[in-house]
Amino acid sequence: MEYKTQIACLLIVIYLSYKYFLKKRLETYASKIYSLMLFTSMFNLLFDAITAFTVNHLETTPEWFNTIAHQFFLLSLALFVYVLFFYMVSIVEQVQRISWKLLGILSIPIGVTIFMVIFAPIYYNTETEIAYSYGPVINTVFCVIICYVILTLILGILFWNKIDKPKRNSVLQSLAIITLFTVYQAIFPRGLTSGIGVTLTLVGTYMSLENHGEYIEKQSGIFNEYGFRVIIHEMFLRRKRFTVITIVFKDWDIIRATREQEARFKTINRIQKYISDFFSLSTYRTAENCLSVIVTEEKNIEKITTKLENRFKKPWKIDKENYVFSTHIAKLSCPGYANSETEVISIINVFATETLKKMAYIDSSTGVKNRNAYEKELNLMAQNRERLKSVWCIVIDINNLKKVNDAKGHAAGDELIRGTVEILVTSVRNTSQIYRIGGDEFVIIMTDFSKEQMENLIAGIEENRLKYNQNRDNKVSFAVGYSRYQVQQDVCLDDAIKRADAMMYKNKTNMKFLRK
Repeated sequence: MEYKTQIACLLIVIYLSYKYFLKKRLETYASKIYSLMLFTSMFNLLFDAITAFTVNHLETTPEWFNTIAHQFFLLSLALFVYVLFFYMVSIVEQVQRISWKLLGILSIPIGVTIFMVIFAPIYYNTETEIAYSYGPVINTVFCVIICYVILTLILGILFWNKIDKPKRNSVLQSLAIITLFTVYQAIFPRGLTSGIGVTLTLVGTYMSLENHGEYIEKQSGIFNEYGFRVIIHEMFLRRKRFTVITIVFKDWDIIRATREQEARFKTINRIQKYISDFFSLSTYRTAENCLSVIVTEEKNIEKITTKLENRFKKPWKIDKENYVFSTHIAKLSCPGYANSETEVISIINVFATETLKKMAYIDSSTGVKNRNAYEKELNLMAQNRERLKSVWCIVIDINNLKKVNDAKGHAAGDELIRGTVEILVTSVRNTSQIYRIGGDEFVIIMTDFSKEQMENLIAGIEENRLKYNQNRDNKVSFAVGYSRYQVQQDVCLDDAIKRADAMMYKNKTNMKFLRK
Protein backbone atom coordinates (compact mmCIF):
# COMPACT_ATOMS: atom_id res chain seq x y z
CA MET A 1 0.00 0.00 0.00
CA GLU A 2 1.85 3.10 -1.33
CA TYR A 3 -0.29 5.56 0.63
CA LYS A 4 -0.35 3.99 4.11
CA THR A 5 1.98 6.67 5.55
CA GLN A 6 -0.30 9.44 4.28
CA ILE A 7 -3.38 7.75 5.75
CA ALA A 8 -1.64 7.35 9.12
CA CYS A 9 -0.68 11.06 9.08
CA LEU A 10 -4.23 12.03 8.11
CA LEU A 11 -5.65 10.07 11.05
CA ILE A 12 -3.24 11.81 13.42
CA VAL A 13 -4.29 15.25 12.12
CA ILE A 14 -7.99 14.33 12.36
CA TYR A 15 -7.47 13.32 15.99
CA LEU A 16 -5.56 16.56 16.65
CA SER A 17 -8.39 18.56 15.03
CA TYR A 18 -10.96 16.72 17.14
CA LYS A 19 -9.10 17.64 20.35
CA TYR A 20 -8.66 21.22 19.20
CA PHE A 21 -12.24 21.94 18.13
CA LEU A 22 -13.77 20.03 21.04
CA LYS A 23 -12.35 22.51 23.54
CA LYS A 24 -13.85 25.94 24.07
CA ARG A 25 -11.37 28.44 22.73
CA LEU A 26 -10.94 32.16 22.40
CA GLU A 27 -11.43 33.32 18.80
CA THR A 28 -8.11 35.13 18.45
CA TYR A 29 -6.47 35.79 15.10
CA ALA A 30 -3.85 33.12 15.91
CA SER A 31 -6.50 30.49 16.74
CA LYS A 32 -8.34 31.22 13.48
CA ILE A 33 -5.10 30.84 11.53
CA TYR A 34 -4.35 27.57 13.29
CA SER A 35 -7.84 26.32 12.42
CA LEU A 36 -7.06 27.14 8.79
CA MET A 37 -3.77 25.23 9.11
CA LEU A 38 -5.66 22.16 10.32
CA PHE A 39 -8.12 22.24 7.41
CA THR A 40 -5.32 22.87 4.89
CA SER A 41 -3.25 19.99 6.27
CA MET A 42 -6.18 17.55 6.19
CA PHE A 43 -6.89 18.57 2.60
CA ASN A 44 -3.20 18.14 1.74
CA LEU A 45 -2.84 14.73 3.39
CA LEU A 46 -6.02 13.48 1.72
CA PHE A 47 -4.75 14.38 -1.74
CA ASP A 48 -1.26 13.20 -0.81
CA ALA A 49 -2.76 9.74 -0.27
CA ILE A 50 -4.80 9.98 -3.49
CA THR A 51 -1.83 11.05 -5.62
CA ALA A 52 0.39 8.37 -4.07
CA PHE A 53 -2.12 5.88 -5.43
CA THR A 54 -2.92 7.51 -8.80
CA VAL A 55 0.71 8.16 -9.84
CA ASN A 56 1.46 4.46 -9.35
CA HIS A 57 -1.67 3.40 -11.28
CA LEU A 58 -1.55 5.72 -14.27
CA GLU A 59 -2.66 2.98 -16.62
CA THR A 60 -6.00 2.61 -14.81
CA THR A 61 -6.49 6.18 -13.55
CA PRO A 62 -8.07 8.83 -15.83
CA GLU A 63 -5.47 11.43 -16.74
CA TRP A 64 -7.73 14.35 -15.80
CA PHE A 65 -8.34 12.88 -12.33
CA ASN A 66 -4.64 12.32 -11.69
CA THR A 67 -3.82 15.88 -12.85
CA ILE A 68 -6.49 17.51 -10.65
CA ALA A 69 -5.46 15.40 -7.65
CA HIS A 70 -1.83 16.50 -8.08
CA GLN A 71 -2.86 20.14 -8.48
CA PHE A 72 -4.89 20.02 -5.26
CA PHE A 73 -2.04 18.30 -3.43
CA LEU A 74 0.60 20.80 -4.56
CA LEU A 75 -1.62 23.83 -3.94
CA SER A 76 -2.54 22.69 -0.44
CA LEU A 77 1.12 21.99 0.39
CA ALA A 78 2.18 25.48 -0.71
CA LEU A 79 -0.82 27.03 1.08
CA PHE A 80 0.00 25.14 4.28
CA VAL A 81 3.42 26.80 4.52
CA TYR A 82 1.87 30.14 3.51
CA VAL A 83 -0.64 29.81 6.37
CA LEU A 84 2.24 28.86 8.72
CA PHE A 85 3.85 32.16 7.74
CA PHE A 86 0.62 33.96 8.67
CA TYR A 87 0.54 32.09 11.96
CA MET A 88 3.84 33.78 12.78
CA VAL A 89 2.33 37.07 11.56
CA SER A 90 -0.57 36.57 14.01
CA ILE A 91 1.89 36.04 16.87
CA VAL A 92 3.86 39.16 15.91
CA GLU A 93 0.67 41.22 15.58
CA GLN A 94 -0.07 40.65 19.25
CA VAL A 95 2.66 43.23 19.88
CA GLN A 96 3.18 45.01 16.54
CA ARG A 97 0.85 45.85 13.67
CA ILE A 98 2.13 44.77 10.23
CA SER A 99 1.04 46.74 7.16
CA TRP A 100 -1.47 44.99 4.89
CA LYS A 101 0.41 46.46 1.91
CA LEU A 102 3.57 44.67 3.03
CA LEU A 103 1.65 41.43 3.57
CA GLY A 104 0.15 41.87 0.11
CA ILE A 105 3.62 42.13 -1.43
CA LEU A 106 4.78 39.09 0.55
CA SER A 107 1.81 37.14 -0.87
CA ILE A 108 3.06 37.48 -4.45
CA PRO A 109 5.05 34.17 -4.34
CA ILE A 110 1.92 32.17 -3.44
CA GLY A 111 0.05 33.89 -6.27
CA VAL A 112 2.76 32.86 -8.75
CA THR A 113 2.68 29.31 -7.39
CA ILE A 114 -1.09 29.05 -7.82
CA PHE A 115 -0.78 30.22 -11.41
CA MET A 116 2.00 27.71 -12.14
CA VAL A 117 0.15 24.77 -10.55
CA ILE A 118 -3.03 25.49 -12.51
CA PHE A 119 -1.54 26.23 -15.93
CA ALA A 120 1.90 24.56 -16.13
CA PRO A 121 2.23 20.86 -17.01
CA ILE A 122 3.14 18.23 -14.39
CA TYR A 123 5.45 15.39 -15.43
CA TYR A 124 5.62 11.88 -13.98
CA ASN A 125 8.54 9.47 -13.69
CA THR A 126 7.18 5.91 -13.84
CA GLU A 127 10.43 4.09 -14.58
CA THR A 128 11.33 3.57 -10.92
CA GLU A 129 9.70 1.17 -8.47
CA ILE A 130 7.83 4.10 -6.86
CA ALA A 131 6.52 6.65 -9.39
CA TYR A 132 6.63 10.37 -8.62
CA SER A 133 5.91 13.78 -10.18
CA TYR A 134 8.56 16.29 -11.22
CA GLY A 135 9.11 19.35 -13.39
CA PRO A 136 8.89 23.16 -13.07
CA VAL A 137 5.63 23.04 -11.09
CA ILE A 138 7.18 20.83 -8.41
CA ASN A 139 10.29 23.02 -8.29
CA THR A 140 8.12 26.15 -7.94
CA VAL A 141 6.31 24.64 -4.96
CA PHE A 142 9.63 23.73 -3.31
CA CYS A 143 10.92 27.27 -3.92
CA VAL A 144 7.81 28.95 -2.45
CA ILE A 145 8.05 26.71 0.63
CA ILE A 146 11.65 27.76 1.21
CA CYS A 147 10.67 31.39 0.51
CA TYR A 148 8.01 31.44 3.25
CA VAL A 149 10.25 29.52 5.63
CA ILE A 150 12.83 32.30 5.23
CA LEU A 151 10.20 35.06 5.62
CA THR A 152 8.83 33.40 8.75
CA LEU A 153 12.36 33.09 10.13
CA ILE A 154 13.03 36.78 9.44
CA LEU A 155 9.85 37.77 11.32
CA GLY A 156 10.92 35.64 14.27
CA ILE A 157 14.38 37.25 14.35
CA LEU A 158 13.07 40.84 13.95
CA PHE A 159 10.67 40.48 16.89
CA TRP A 160 12.72 37.96 18.85
CA ASN A 161 12.46 39.68 22.23
CA LYS A 162 8.88 40.96 21.83
CA ILE A 163 6.88 37.86 20.96
CA ASP A 164 5.89 35.04 23.27
CA LYS A 165 8.92 32.75 23.78
CA PRO A 166 7.13 29.33 23.71
CA LYS A 167 5.23 30.27 20.55
CA ARG A 168 8.34 31.65 18.90
CA ASN A 169 10.38 28.54 19.67
CA SER A 170 7.58 26.24 18.55
CA VAL A 171 7.21 27.99 15.18
CA LEU A 172 10.98 27.95 14.65
CA GLN A 173 11.06 24.21 15.40
CA SER A 174 8.24 23.76 12.87
CA LEU A 175 10.27 25.70 10.30
CA ALA A 176 13.20 23.37 10.86
CA ILE A 177 10.94 20.32 10.37
CA ILE A 178 9.28 21.63 7.20
CA THR A 179 12.67 22.69 5.76
CA LEU A 180 14.23 19.29 6.50
CA PHE A 181 11.43 17.34 4.82
CA THR A 182 11.23 19.76 1.86
CA VAL A 183 14.97 19.42 1.16
CA TYR A 184 14.77 15.64 1.58
CA GLN A 185 11.80 15.45 -0.81
CA ALA A 186 13.62 17.60 -3.38
CA ILE A 187 16.75 15.40 -3.24
CA PHE A 188 14.89 12.09 -2.96
CA PRO A 189 11.60 12.59 -4.85
CA ARG A 190 10.64 8.92 -4.39
CA GLY A 191 10.58 9.41 -0.61
CA LEU A 192 7.07 10.99 -0.57
CA THR A 193 7.63 12.28 2.98
CA SER A 194 5.96 15.70 2.76
CA GLY A 195 2.94 14.38 4.71
CA ILE A 196 5.16 13.47 7.67
CA GLY A 197 6.62 16.98 7.64
CA VAL A 198 3.16 18.57 7.57
CA THR A 199 1.97 16.38 10.46
CA LEU A 200 5.03 17.03 12.65
CA THR A 201 4.73 20.75 11.95
CA LEU A 202 1.11 20.74 13.09
CA VAL A 203 1.95 18.82 16.26
CA GLY A 204 4.75 21.31 17.02
CA THR A 205 2.54 24.39 16.58
CA TYR A 206 -0.25 22.72 18.57
CA MET A 207 2.09 22.63 21.56
CA SER A 208 2.55 26.42 21.26
CA LEU A 209 -1.14 27.28 21.38
CA GLU A 210 -2.50 29.30 24.26
CA ASN A 211 -3.83 27.48 27.26
CA HIS A 212 -7.43 28.47 26.63
CA GLY A 213 -8.29 27.36 30.16
CA GLU A 214 -6.76 30.59 31.49
CA TYR A 215 -9.33 32.56 29.46
CA ILE A 216 -12.32 30.68 30.90
CA GLU A 217 -14.08 31.03 34.23
CA LYS A 218 -14.10 27.46 35.53
CA GLN A 219 -17.35 27.60 37.49
CA SER A 220 -19.58 29.12 34.78
CA GLY A 221 -17.65 28.05 31.67
CA ILE A 222 -17.71 31.52 30.07
CA PHE A 223 -14.77 33.68 29.03
CA ASN A 224 -13.28 35.82 31.80
CA GLU A 225 -11.94 39.38 31.87
CA TYR A 226 -8.48 38.24 30.74
CA GLY A 227 -9.96 36.64 27.62
CA PHE A 228 -11.91 39.85 26.97
CA ARG A 229 -8.71 41.89 27.26
CA VAL A 230 -6.90 39.65 24.77
CA ILE A 231 -9.66 39.98 22.17
CA ILE A 232 -10.10 43.76 22.35
CA HIS A 233 -6.32 44.31 22.50
CA GLU A 234 -6.09 42.44 19.22
CA MET A 235 -8.97 44.44 17.75
CA PHE A 236 -7.35 47.75 18.65
CA LEU A 237 -4.06 46.59 17.11
CA ARG A 238 -5.88 45.56 13.92
CA ARG A 239 -7.75 48.89 13.94
CA LYS A 240 -11.16 47.30 13.89
CA ARG A 241 -14.29 49.19 14.87
CA PHE A 242 -16.48 47.42 17.40
CA THR A 243 -19.04 47.99 20.12
CA VAL A 244 -19.03 46.42 23.57
CA ILE A 245 -22.54 45.74 24.86
CA THR A 246 -22.46 45.28 28.64
CA ILE A 247 -25.25 43.84 30.77
CA VAL A 248 -25.03 45.14 34.34
CA PHE A 249 -26.94 43.17 36.97
CA LYS A 250 -28.22 45.80 39.40
CA ASP A 251 -29.43 43.23 41.91
CA TRP A 252 -26.31 41.06 41.92
CA ASP A 253 -25.64 41.63 45.63
CA ILE A 254 -29.11 40.30 46.42
CA ILE A 255 -28.63 37.30 44.12
CA ARG A 256 -25.25 36.56 45.71
CA ALA A 257 -26.76 36.74 49.19
CA THR A 258 -29.84 34.63 48.46
CA ARG A 259 -28.71 32.07 45.89
CA GLU A 260 -26.21 29.23 46.08
CA GLN A 261 -22.98 29.69 44.11
CA GLU A 262 -23.65 26.70 41.86
CA ALA A 263 -27.10 28.03 40.95
CA ARG A 264 -25.63 31.46 40.10
CA PHE A 265 -23.01 29.99 37.80
CA LYS A 266 -25.54 27.74 36.09
CA THR A 267 -27.69 30.78 35.37
CA ILE A 268 -24.74 32.73 33.95
CA ASN A 269 -23.98 29.75 31.72
CA ARG A 270 -27.62 29.69 30.62
CA ILE A 271 -27.41 33.38 29.70
CA GLN A 272 -24.22 32.92 27.66
CA LYS A 273 -25.82 29.94 25.86
CA TYR A 274 -28.79 32.14 24.93
CA ILE A 275 -26.44 34.82 23.57
CA SER A 276 -24.42 32.22 21.66
CA ASP A 277 -27.50 30.50 20.18
CA PHE A 278 -29.35 33.67 19.13
CA PHE A 279 -26.52 36.03 18.18
CA SER A 280 -23.51 33.71 17.59
CA LEU A 281 -21.46 35.88 19.96
CA SER A 282 -19.10 35.00 22.79
CA THR A 283 -19.93 36.22 26.31
CA TYR A 284 -17.30 37.62 28.68
CA ARG A 285 -17.51 38.10 32.47
CA THR A 286 -15.96 41.57 32.59
CA ALA A 287 -16.87 42.25 36.24
CA GLU A 288 -18.61 40.33 38.99
CA ASN A 289 -21.96 41.90 38.09
CA CYS A 290 -21.30 42.40 34.35
CA LEU A 291 -21.48 40.30 31.20
CA SER A 292 -20.19 41.77 27.93
CA VAL A 293 -20.39 40.87 24.25
CA ILE A 294 -18.40 42.32 21.34
CA VAL A 295 -20.28 43.31 18.17
CA THR A 296 -18.33 44.15 15.02
CA GLU A 297 -21.26 44.71 12.63
CA GLU A 298 -22.73 48.16 13.25
CA LYS A 299 -26.09 47.31 11.68
CA ASN A 300 -26.70 44.59 14.33
CA ILE A 301 -25.98 46.68 17.44
CA GLU A 302 -29.47 48.11 18.00
CA LYS A 303 -31.17 44.83 17.12
CA ILE A 304 -29.03 42.86 19.60
CA THR A 305 -29.48 45.50 22.33
CA THR A 306 -33.27 45.54 21.90
CA LYS A 307 -33.53 41.76 21.96
CA LEU A 308 -31.38 41.55 25.09
CA GLU A 309 -33.47 44.21 26.83
CA ASN A 310 -36.67 42.35 25.96
CA ARG A 311 -35.26 39.00 27.07
CA PHE A 312 -34.17 40.34 30.45
CA LYS A 313 -37.69 41.57 31.10
CA LYS A 314 -38.65 37.89 31.20
CA PRO A 315 -37.70 35.45 33.98
CA TRP A 316 -34.66 33.15 34.08
CA LYS A 317 -34.49 29.88 35.99
CA ILE A 318 -32.50 30.04 39.24
CA ASP A 319 -32.78 27.13 41.66
CA LYS A 320 -35.86 25.91 39.75
CA GLU A 321 -37.54 29.26 40.39
CA ASN A 322 -38.33 32.03 37.93
CA TYR A 323 -36.39 35.23 38.59
CA VAL A 324 -36.54 38.52 36.67
CA PHE A 325 -33.15 40.25 36.82
CA SER A 326 -32.90 43.97 37.34
CA THR A 327 -30.44 44.96 34.60
CA HIS A 328 -29.09 47.90 32.70
CA ILE A 329 -27.60 47.48 29.22
CA ALA A 330 -24.92 49.91 28.06
CA LYS A 331 -23.05 50.32 24.76
CA LEU A 332 -19.44 51.40 24.36
CA SER A 333 -18.19 52.25 20.85
CA CYS A 334 -14.50 51.65 20.12
CA PRO A 335 -12.36 53.37 19.03
CA GLY A 336 -14.08 56.52 20.23
CA TYR A 337 -15.29 56.34 23.80
CA ALA A 338 -12.29 54.13 24.55
CA ASN A 339 -9.03 53.63 22.65
CA SER A 340 -7.34 50.76 24.48
CA GLU A 341 -8.31 47.61 26.33
CA THR A 342 -7.33 49.28 29.62
CA GLU A 343 -9.74 52.15 28.98
CA VAL A 344 -12.56 49.76 28.05
CA ILE A 345 -12.13 47.71 31.24
CA SER A 346 -11.84 50.89 33.32
CA ILE A 347 -15.09 52.30 31.91
CA ILE A 348 -16.92 49.00 32.46
CA ASN A 349 -15.65 48.81 36.06
CA VAL A 350 -16.67 52.41 36.78
CA PHE A 351 -20.06 51.79 35.23
CA ALA A 352 -20.55 48.58 37.24
CA THR A 353 -19.45 50.27 40.49
CA GLU A 354 -21.64 53.34 39.96
CA THR A 355 -24.62 51.12 39.18
CA LEU A 356 -24.11 49.22 42.45
CA LYS A 357 -23.77 52.51 44.33
CA LYS A 358 -27.06 53.70 42.87
CA MET A 359 -28.64 50.38 43.77
CA ALA A 360 -27.79 51.10 47.42
CA TYR A 361 -30.61 53.65 47.18
CA ILE A 362 -33.00 51.54 45.10
CA ASP A 363 -35.54 49.00 46.32
CA SER A 364 -34.61 46.06 44.10
CA SER A 365 -38.02 44.38 44.12
CA THR A 366 -39.96 47.48 43.01
CA GLY A 367 -37.47 49.87 41.35
CA VAL A 368 -38.43 52.87 43.52
CA LYS A 369 -36.07 54.45 46.04
CA ASN A 370 -35.49 52.71 49.38
CA ARG A 371 -35.20 53.84 53.01
CA ASN A 372 -31.50 54.77 52.56
CA ALA A 373 -32.48 57.24 49.84
CA TYR A 374 -35.39 58.51 51.96
CA GLU A 375 -33.19 59.30 54.95
CA LYS A 376 -30.58 60.89 52.70
CA GLU A 377 -33.27 63.13 51.18
CA LEU A 378 -34.49 64.19 54.64
CA ASN A 379 -30.93 65.14 55.63
CA LEU A 380 -30.44 67.16 52.45
CA MET A 381 -33.70 69.03 52.96
CA ALA A 382 -32.78 69.73 56.58
CA GLN A 383 -29.66 71.51 55.31
CA ASN A 384 -31.66 73.66 52.89
CA ARG A 385 -34.87 74.85 54.54
CA GLU A 386 -35.71 77.02 51.51
CA ARG A 387 -36.64 73.83 49.63
CA LEU A 388 -39.24 72.97 52.30
CA LYS A 389 -41.55 75.94 51.74
CA SER A 390 -43.77 74.21 49.18
CA VAL A 391 -43.14 70.54 50.00
CA TRP A 392 -45.96 68.03 50.42
CA CYS A 393 -45.62 64.53 51.88
CA ILE A 394 -47.85 61.57 51.10
CA VAL A 395 -47.79 58.39 53.19
CA ILE A 396 -49.27 55.19 51.74
CA ASP A 397 -49.75 51.96 53.66
CA ILE A 398 -50.96 48.76 51.97
CA ASN A 399 -53.96 47.16 53.64
CA ASN A 400 -53.92 43.55 54.83
CA LEU A 401 -50.53 42.67 53.34
CA LYS A 402 -49.67 40.27 56.21
CA LYS A 403 -53.03 38.51 55.89
CA VAL A 404 -52.52 38.05 52.14
CA ASN A 405 -48.99 36.68 52.73
CA ASP A 406 -50.30 34.22 55.33
CA ALA A 407 -53.37 33.15 53.38
CA LYS A 408 -52.19 33.19 49.77
CA GLY A 409 -48.40 33.14 50.03
CA HIS A 410 -45.65 35.71 49.52
CA ALA A 411 -46.07 35.68 45.75
CA ALA A 412 -49.56 37.17 46.17
CA GLY A 413 -48.18 39.70 48.68
CA ASP A 414 -45.40 40.69 46.27
CA GLU A 415 -48.05 41.19 43.60
CA LEU A 416 -49.87 43.69 45.86
CA ILE A 417 -46.60 45.57 46.48
CA ARG A 418 -45.76 45.75 42.77
CA GLY A 419 -49.34 46.75 41.98
CA THR A 420 -49.17 49.59 44.51
CA VAL A 421 -45.92 50.84 42.97
CA GLU A 422 -47.43 50.67 39.47
CA ILE A 423 -50.40 52.79 40.64
CA LEU A 424 -48.14 55.35 42.33
CA VAL A 425 -45.72 55.59 39.40
CA THR A 426 -48.63 56.03 36.96
CA SER A 427 -50.00 58.83 39.16
CA VAL A 428 -46.79 60.64 40.09
CA ARG A 429 -44.93 59.88 36.80
CA ASN A 430 -41.55 60.05 38.54
CA THR A 431 -40.08 57.14 40.52
CA SER A 432 -37.39 59.42 42.02
CA GLN A 433 -40.08 60.96 44.30
CA ILE A 434 -41.38 57.61 45.60
CA TYR A 435 -39.72 55.87 48.55
CA ARG A 436 -40.42 52.45 49.99
CA ILE A 437 -39.60 52.91 53.69
CA GLY A 438 -41.03 49.63 54.98
CA GLY A 439 -42.47 46.34 53.81
CA ASP A 440 -45.93 47.81 53.17
CA GLU A 441 -45.29 51.55 53.55
CA PHE A 442 -44.39 54.19 50.97
CA VAL A 443 -43.68 57.92 51.12
CA ILE A 444 -43.99 60.38 48.25
CA ILE A 445 -42.26 63.78 48.53
CA MET A 446 -43.58 66.45 46.16
CA THR A 447 -41.95 69.87 45.77
CA ASP A 448 -43.41 73.10 44.35
CA PHE A 449 -46.97 71.79 44.75
CA SER A 450 -50.12 73.77 45.50
CA LYS A 451 -53.02 72.49 47.63
CA GLU A 452 -55.18 72.09 44.51
CA GLN A 453 -52.48 70.07 42.75
CA MET A 454 -52.14 67.82 45.81
CA GLU A 455 -55.89 67.17 45.97
CA ASN A 456 -55.88 66.34 42.26
CA LEU A 457 -52.94 63.95 42.77
CA ILE A 458 -54.69 62.13 45.65
CA ALA A 459 -57.83 61.79 43.50
CA GLY A 460 -55.68 60.54 40.61
CA ILE A 461 -54.07 57.86 42.82
CA GLU A 462 -57.51 56.55 43.83
CA GLU A 463 -58.71 56.64 40.21
CA ASN A 464 -55.67 54.67 39.04
CA ARG A 465 -56.16 52.17 41.89
CA LEU A 466 -59.71 51.47 40.76
CA LYS A 467 -58.54 51.06 37.15
CA TYR A 468 -55.77 48.69 38.22
CA ASN A 469 -58.19 46.51 40.21
CA GLN A 470 -60.54 45.96 37.29
CA ASN A 471 -60.70 42.25 36.38
CA ARG A 472 -58.17 41.32 39.10
CA ASP A 473 -58.75 38.78 41.83
CA ASN A 474 -55.92 40.05 44.02
CA LYS A 475 -57.09 43.65 44.45
CA VAL A 476 -54.86 46.44 45.76
CA SER A 477 -56.09 48.43 48.75
CA PHE A 478 -54.18 51.05 50.71
CA ALA A 479 -54.70 53.97 53.06
CA VAL A 480 -53.38 57.43 52.17
CA GLY A 481 -52.47 60.44 54.29
CA TYR A 482 -50.85 63.70 53.25
CA SER A 483 -49.62 66.95 54.74
CA ARG A 484 -47.78 70.13 53.78
CA TYR A 485 -44.65 71.36 55.50
CA GLN A 486 -45.61 74.27 57.78
CA VAL A 487 -42.85 76.86 57.81
CA GLN A 488 -43.92 78.47 61.09
CA GLN A 489 -44.45 75.32 63.19
CA ASP A 490 -42.39 72.47 61.68
CA VAL A 491 -38.77 72.05 62.68
CA CYS A 492 -38.04 69.56 59.89
CA LEU A 493 -39.80 67.63 57.15
CA ASP A 494 -40.26 64.70 59.49
CA ASP A 495 -42.91 66.75 61.35
CA ALA A 496 -45.01 66.98 58.17
CA ILE A 497 -44.52 63.27 57.54
CA LYS A 498 -45.79 62.49 61.06
CA ARG A 499 -48.99 64.44 60.36
CA ALA A 500 -49.41 62.62 57.02
CA ASP A 501 -48.81 59.33 58.83
CA ALA A 502 -51.46 60.18 61.46
CA MET A 503 -53.94 61.06 58.70
CA MET A 504 -53.14 57.78 56.94
CA TYR A 505 -53.84 55.74 60.08
CA LYS A 506 -57.09 57.63 60.66
CA ASN A 507 -58.17 56.77 57.08
CA LYS A 508 -57.11 53.14 57.59
CA THR A 509 -59.26 52.93 60.72
CA ASN A 510 -62.23 54.41 58.86
CA MET A 511 -61.75 51.89 56.04
CA LYS A 512 -61.81 49.02 58.54
CA PHE A 513 -65.00 50.46 60.15
CA LEU A 514 -66.72 50.78 56.75
CA ARG A 515 -65.82 47.15 55.85
CA LYS A 516 -67.43 45.98 59.09
